Amino acid sequence: MKVVIADTGALISLVHVGKVDLIEKVFGELYIAQAVWEELNDYENPFFEKSLLKELKNKVVAIKGSNHLNMIMDYGESESVILYEEVNADLLLLDDRRARQIAESLNVECIGSIGLLIMAKQKGFIKEMRPIFEECMKLRRYFSKKLLNAILLRIGESTIDKTIKTPLGAVLFLKLSYLEILFFTLVHQLSLNFSYIPLYLPNGQKKTNPKSIPHRTGTCSFACGSGRSV
Repeated sequence: MKVVIADTGALISLVHVGKVDLIEKVFGELYIAQAVWEELNDYENPFFEKSLLKELKNKVVAIKGSNHLNMIMDYGESESVILYEEVNADLLLLDDRRARQIAESLNVECIGSIGLLIMAKQKGFIKEMRPIFEECMKLRRYFSKKLLNAILLRIGESTIDKTIKTPLGAVLFLKLSYLEILFFTLVHQLSLNFSYIPLYLPNGQKKTNPKSIPHRTGTCSFACGSGRSV
């Protein structure tokens, strides 16, 4: 039996396809960091069944020490790595490629949600992978069709040739999320791009405020989806 710590992104993908129970079936024992639990409850998607999170509540464990990794990793990812170390876990279930590279540089053994599904297939817990992969694509869970088809060929299943249609509700949700990100990025940009605050003298002449903040240009990058690892 192995002890596994699961991160937010991988759990969301597995909950979406109804396969979160495979973690304990394949490995044995599951723990979730408090930060991951908070991110799961904050996650908004009309196709995400939050009622399924009840099964994970008793898996939540708060880290004992301080979060010394939050400057280089996201909130949930950093606490997951710390919890992995504190409970001496065997695996960290993590999909984000950048976070996985950081975790592995800290000698953390990682596996992705796709890797978990492959192991579940090998152990007989899954009959067919293709329907699961199609569901992932419908919900745009950041896995490329090329990658999924390569895995299907490897395990002897037919590939996904047709275009997978995303449900209208999911499309609207994703577009709304994109617009929200764009809006806050624009606000951030506007807050960084200014030159000076003018002061007006009694005679109407304009004088530059000597304490004004000099002009600077800021950038704010964002991505609608991050790289995923198997």
